[in-house]
Amino acid sequence: MSALLPISPSVDRRIQSRKLIRVPAVLDIAGRAPLSVRTVELSASGLGLSCPVNLAPGLMCTVSFRLLGPASLTELVLPGQLTYSVLSQRDGGFRIGVQFKNLSTDNAKRLEACLTI
Repeated sequence: MSALLPISPSVDRRIQSRKLIRVPAVLDIAGRAPLSVRTVELSASGLGLSCPVNLAPGLMCTVSFRLLGPASLTELVLPGQLTYSVLSQRDGGFRIGVQFKNLSTDNAKRLEACLTI
């Protein structure tokens, strides 16, 4: 019988570099009223949010927010899936992880342009 190896919680499996961005956002989940949230960090593949309620990982969602783009404010509406939700005293609620899913080419380009500023 082989020994089970513990999974190290300190291993960060994310490949994309992240940028700290704190702006108001709206989290839409089918069947629920839109939630006012705040972005915490953003990458080309996902984002962290500060959320007032605990949500189940696996839910599909859309996150909408505005960022300064190359020429002006850019409205981003990004589809994704919740990957985790943990209580966070620092964030005053729950830290929610969202992995982007099915980003259009246009959305991916607009997001990348905002991340390079």
